[in-house]
Amino acid sequence: MGTVVEQAVTLSQHDLDRIDRVLERLYRLQDLDDFIVTAMRELPLLVDAYRTGYNEVNYGERRMMSIVDSPDAQKLYDKKQFLFESSMMQNPLIEHHSRHLGGPKKISDFLTRDQWRATSIYNAFYSDKAVGGEFQIAVALPLDENILVAFAFNRHESDFSERHREVLARLIPHLTQAYRNARDHTRMKQRLSRSEEALNALGASWIELDADLGIVRISDRAVIDMARFFGKSSDADRLPPEVEAWIGASLDARQASSRRAAPLVKQKGLQRLSLRILSGARNGGFSLLCESFIDSVSSAPLRELGLTKRQAEVLYWLCQGKSNAEIAAILKISIRTVLFHISRIFAALGISNRTEAARLAVTKLTARG
Repeated sequence: MGTVVEQAVTLSQHDLDRIDRVLERLYRLQDLDDFIVTAMRELPLLVDAYRTGYNEVNYGERRMMSIVDSPDAQKLYDKKQFLFESSMMQNPLIEHHSRHLGGPKKISDFLTRDQWRATSIYNAFYSDKAVGGEFQIAVALPLDENILVAFAFNRHESDFSERHREVLARLIPHLTQAYRNARDHTRMKQRLSRSEEALNALGASWIELDADLGIVRISDRAVIDMARFFGKSSDADRLPPEVEAWIGASLDARQASSRRAAPLVKQKGLQRLSLRILSGARNGGFSLLCESFIDSVSSAPLRELGLTKRQAEVLYWLCQGKSNAEIAAILKISIRTVLFHISRIFAALGISNRTEAARLAVTKLTARG
């Protein structure tokens, strides 16, 4: 066994400023996938990691889900997942976190380098250059879950320092809270998604408005439709002027005749959008039903954003309002591979969430008519 030596370390102001910048980005995220992708991009910069993994460990079922920030490492894990899970307790960090949470731990806290190299899990997985698992440090989040959530950082040339440990220790409470925020918001969105998915399947989406025509809630597909047909920014809280004017005229006409207002129909090339007014929103306002008929626009223009062919395909379906599971099914790839591609898309475009990605994609696609 190695000897655990945790020395007191004082972080520099530069370290503290970098931590604050990362946390500021993470606290802004309201989608769990966006949180995971952004954390995997930002955290390794703080600890100078070669490879980073996001892990969910179910000790009771002896199952582990890992997302790795390298396609080669991800392929290796997917190929050897059963072998990895059957021997995962040989990793002293996984074994340790089955009994304790505490602060960040390194493999060298428990095993010498020779002891680690002698394990079958090291030789089957961590010794591969794509993984670079000669040295590892991990931080587990103290969540109210049956599944352990942890980030693991790998290096292959030198061990992590006590400064790296202190950086991760400072992050734990904030990472945990930011994760909870994103998780809870995502769960709330998922509870609302079933009706939206049914509408999407019919080529429809919705916008909920207050009595003053302010946007209370808007489905992902409606965001895309507003941008595609009206050039409307996806983060605005108001409808396009043309739509507001139509609503006002429609409500006046309905009051005068008690008849349902005619829909607003917009045509753009081979694409058509129909907006209808629905009554009975819970805030005293009302809702709009949006039905769009979209032609088979190619994802090819999105490659001009600096993306690979596969990344462009993933972004195309993301901007159509598809979930990760739907994108995986359409492209016949795993959900984890979709999440990896989204991570690379965010990095290539310099953005941090799906809404920004969809807005950029729609702008690029609609510029082509």
